[in-house]
Amino acid sequence: MLLDKLFDKLFDKLFDKLFDKLFDKLFAKKKNMSPKMDEKGCRMSENNVAKPKGLSATSYLFVPAINIERVEKAFARGADTVIIDLEDAVSDSVKMQSRDNVVNYLSGADAKPVWVRINAASSNHQAGDIELLKSLPASAINNVIGVVLPKVEHAIEIDRVRHALAKPMIALIETPKGMANIPDIAAAAGLTALSFGFLDICEKLGVRADSEAGQVVANQIRYQLSLHSAINALTPPIECVYPPFNDDDGLTERVNGWRDLGFSGMLCIHPNQVAIVNALARPSQAQLAFAKKVADHYAQTGLAAFALDGQMVDTPVIVQAQKLIEKYQP
Repeated sequence: MLLDKLFDKLFDKLFDKLFDKLFDKLFAKKKNMSPKMDEKGCRMSENNVAKPKGLSATSYLFVPAINIERVEKAFARGADTVIIDLEDAVSDSVKMQSRDNVVNYLSGADAKPVWVRINAASSNHQAGDIELLKSLPASAINNVIGVVLPKVEHAIEIDRVRHALAKPMIALIETPKGMANIPDIAAAAGLTALSFGFLDICEKLGVRADSEAGQVVANQIRYQLSLHSAINALTPPIECVYPPFNDDDGLTERVNGWRDLGFSGMLCIHPNQVAIVNALARPSQAQLAFAKKVADHYAQTGLAAFALDGQMVDTPVIVQAQKLIEKYQP
């Protein structure tokens, strides 16, 4: 009898330890539900590689570097952040002028922090773009939030830019090879978020973008980005551009779709799109109010399961509520 009791106690202790480890791995720490952090405040992935802090922006508005005067107008139209584009929106004939524009803007007294999309690794312009950013004085490079990498196909492309610039990065998946390598790309150290270039992918696959087949492809990509972003503790994915910039109904449908998939924001190609993206991506007042009640109740009681307003609340609901409060009511 005594031996049985000792065995039972030993088994209970081992089970409790295993359960606690599993719980912590799935939902981070019990009390604050926050991800594991390193000494610099960066999130740690499951393989203990530091990840940059998450992004809070919803609308990312592209501005061609050749039209640098539009940056201030983009912010004035309500864009959460601006991506100065040195890639697709800039022809080879004006690359040098565009780089000069970037330097002049970032060095200006009134400059606001922006992202910079450089050219792809497959382009003979990327090295020049990286050298441009490396040569900036501290006051100017501090105005670069991070780098947007186009047409990423291999994790090593992210690693090279990370070592060169030490800035957060958004990787754009725009080719079949990039699609196939999403798991490795998402695990790259220094990566902050993933997005994709739907039209580029459709062109290379021979898929008609505005067809039912096109939507099948798009949703497959979205699923992969969402899955591997979560696995690697990245900011949730950023939706691709919606080309018809005067189609409010179509844009509304698109925003509702990626919002429900848990994406964090959207790439915009025209100022007309910003207001709709910002408004629809934000949770309703009722959703925020309930999230606050959930977070407050958990903070007060420490309970991981409880009833609130006629709804059962458990750990996933608590974590989601905390994320909403952190992003929209910091």
